[in-house]
Amino acid sequence: MIAIVLDGQLQSALAVVRSLGETEIKVFCGSHSRLGMSLFSTYCSKRFYYTSPRISEKQFVDDVAAITKSVSDDVIIYCFSDETYLPISRCREYFSSSVKFILPAASDVETAFDKEKTLRLAQQNDVPIPKTYFISSADEVKKLTADIEYPAVIKPKHSCSWHNDRGYFGSVSLVDSPVDLIAEYEKIYQKTKELPLIQEYIAGEECGAFFLFDHGKVITEFAHQRIRSISPYGGASTVRKSIVMPEDMKDYSWRLLKNLNWHGPAMVEFKRDGATDILKLMEINGRWWGSLPLAVYSGVDFPYLFYKMANGKIIESPQYKADIISRHLLADIKNLLTIFSGKNEIKSLPYPEKKKALKEFCKIFGKNLYYDVESLADPIPFYMEILDIISKFKK
Repeated sequence: MIAIVLDGQLQSALAVVRSLGETEIKVFCGSHSRLGMSLFSTYCSKRFYYTSPRISEKQFVDDVAAITKSVSDDVIIYCFSDETYLPISRCREYFSSSVKFILPAASDVETAFDKEKTLRLAQQNDVPIPKTYFISSADEVKKLTADIEYPAVIKPKHSCSWHNDRGYFGSVSLVDSPVDLIAEYEKIYQKTKELPLIQEYIAGEECGAFFLFDHGKVITEFAHQRIRSISPYGGASTVRKSIVMPEDMKDYSWRLLKNLNWHGPAMVEFKRDGATDILKLMEINGRWWGSLPLAVYSGVDFPYLFYKMANGKIIESPQYKADIISRHLLADIKNLLTIFSGKNEIKSLPYPEKKKALKEFCKIFGKNLYYDVESLADPIPFYMEILDIISKFKK
């Protein structure tokens, strides 16, 4: 069986290419970027390119289907973003029988990737969530501005949505005033054509639970805590460490994923409220997650377990090590530059001290410290990531 890895520009895809390649599994890696770092890995058997799903969802699916048909062996597809996972899931019937899908039911996928449906599912299953305003019309926002506590979070229903075959990325925004709330809400609404959610901002520890499920049955699990994120306010992690799975995190995650009869990988993101110590749900990532390298370094080789699952082999749940740290270096540089820029747009929230941030950043080596991209055995992806960033900067 051949592994087809999409989103080759992401470090999580690189973790899969390396994991499978090291076990001599043939890996075909693709990306919409000509400079996608994973395509230049020592362990990539063949590289290919596809139309970005944001340019054309239909053409993207056609491109991936063509690759699956070009090989004589069975294939398993790995996706690392909403923009690739959702089109593949929605068009699963379009692919030939040689593609061995590990996907939940289409309706359950939609629930997990629609943040409003996810939060309502959480409410139905007694999983704590931040105070959330489910908006029914754009005019309603102006009426709510006086009732909302600031800073507030504006969260698109979908990270990626499509209109007339073109995809639109919706990012989370943090606002500190009624004026900013109205302006940012309208901006996201016009871009995504969906009414975003409004939530209270939770100050506290960011953490996540990771699973591989087989039709609602847990195969293996893993947990991490974020140390730093690209934004000082939170979000995608740049440095994180493995932790023993907290019982409340496991309980809440199982309630959601078993209810969805989940099949395949999933990450459930939480924040532990610093004021109450209550764990609150942020979202479900129903596909491979950005901090996947940490799980592999800690002893849970999710990519290989997924491959074995696709081959119908029995999987034993491995034990993992706590306090292992992984770092996405270039993303961590972005965090440092953000702090040193001094652009603290949310005055009501504390901002990291520059001296302390620099001291933490300079901890380059450590007994349990690993890097997402940098590797002496597979060095080229690091340089390709730099070139990719420069290319985007020029554009």
